[in-house]
Amino acid sequence: MEQKQQPKLSSKDIKLILAVVGGLLLVIGGGVLAYRYFAGGKMNAKCSGMCNIGYTCVSGYCTHKCKTDADCPEGWECGKVQVVKTFGVDIKAGKVDMCLRPFIDFNR
Repeated sequence: MEQKQQPKLSSKDIKLILAVVGGLLLVIGGGVLAYRYFAGGKMNAKCSGMCNIGYTCVSGYCTHKCKTDADCPEGWECGKVQVVKTFGVDIKAGKVDMCLRPFIDFNR
């Protein structure tokens, strides 16, 4: 019985395959960013995890990082939150200063 030899891929074929795979990854990555840009909420929008690029969902509302209260909308304050899970590239897990919505005290 004769064994058939498997055809070998040339370096040209390998480069073409890598270019196609790389192109697909760029298209997928661009699609994810476009989806977040157009479908995600902006500052103070209600959210369940998906906010526009540059914003993060905290306690059901989109917000962003801050250094002082002046970086936040009027009435909001800059405070530390514990970030457990991240979907963006600019926020890491840990304590992060974020603009926080005003707390309503119903006991007054």
